[in-house]
Amino acid sequence: MPSHYRFMMSGMTRATPGRRLPLTAGALLVGDTVYRHTSVRGDTPPELHALIRRFLHELPVGSRERYAGNCAEMVLVSDRLHAAERLAGGAPLTPAAARAQLWGARLSLVHIREHGDPKHATAAAPCRTCTALLDWLGIEIDDTAGPETDGPATDGPATAAAIGGEKAQRARMWGLALASHASPAGHQHPVAAAAMAAFTEFGGQTVRGAGAGAEVAGVGIVFDPLRGLHAASTLAELGALLGARLTPIGEQDDGAGLLAVDEQGRVFVVDHTADWYAGASVGEAIATLLEGRRPARVTDGGAWA
Repeated sequence: MPSHYRFMMSGMTRATPGRRLPLTAGALLVGDTVYRHTSVRGDTPPELHALIRRFLHELPVGSRERYAGNCAEMVLVSDRLHAAERLAGGAPLTPAAARAQLWGARLSLVHIREHGDPKHATAAAPCRTCTALLDWLGIEIDDTAGPETDGPATDGPATAAAIGGEKAQRARMWGLALASHASPAGHQHPVAAAAMAAFTEFGGQTVRGAGAGAEVAGVGIVFDPLRGLHAASTLAELGALLGARLTPIGEQDDGAGLLAVDEQGRVFVVDHTADWYAGASVGEAIATLLEGRRPARVTDGGAWA
């Protein structure tokens, strides 16, 4: 990037406080200036521009993520619209004026994860909601990459007993791999009975979402606990907030959320904007996510409703 480019932090919205990872970090190039922001966590939502609020209100359910409005890219765009409005003397921007401000701008997005996580600093793909907004405004996306979503391959027919034995063995191997891992901060994964039961029953499966869900876009799930191997400190911090011990069981098939189960069998989802209570069991969590029901957001105090 040429040295004459200027870097600025967005200033209209509240900066993300020192909360749990994961996050995403975005950089928006407008003209010769690069603006930066992370996704927003915490109980106080960002102050989105009126045009973006209207855009979200009119968006079809199939394009509406549960965390819509808290992504780094949406905050960056909102801040540019706030700034343009100020420069215009406070007169409300029209959609055409907003497009004129941002058409041809370029955005890049990366994952912010724990130290040692191979996904840290790799390209992140904007969510469905942000993709629709960026397309509407004519903003180009640089180097986006999504996770692999294919389910595990199988070698052919097998007896029920053999499959059951393979599942149990795989669950034990997963449990051992998680229990033997430690984050740089010294956190380790607990492996309770509820986690082992989830590994055995669901491990290796990939289930697909419904697209346009009941309240938000439905998402699929890849049941592979090792996708959360490098999130030991993240889950330990959330567990301390909840008064529970959390074990990863998989992630959304779009890579946006990590699924974890506690000793009671309750399932939580951790994404780049918030933590969510998905259900009292894995089965309930599957229904919530696949059918596009809005999960309950965990507050900064560890409660949900």
